Amino acid sequence: ILEGAEALLAKHRPLLVAEVNAARAGDMRAMLERLARIYPALATLEADGTLRPASVEALLGQRVGLDHLVVALPDAKRV
Repeated sequence: ILEGAEALLAKHRPLLVAEVNAARAGDMRAMLERLARIYPALATLEADGTLRPASVEALLGQRVGLDHLVVALPDAKRV
């Protein structure tokens, strides 16, 4: 899905929220690296509603086996 939408995402940079699970994802590294090329900031949306800044490496090792929300932010200042 991201591959087909990449040009649109790069042009408009909407706030993007994706539910991910490193244990079930096909190639999560490729997906996260693609998002990091398009968006200036990645974060996780925590259960209490806060955003926690996150790198690709941190996301790959975070809560493996559990679902979590990755937020791609069009503005790094929002984190």
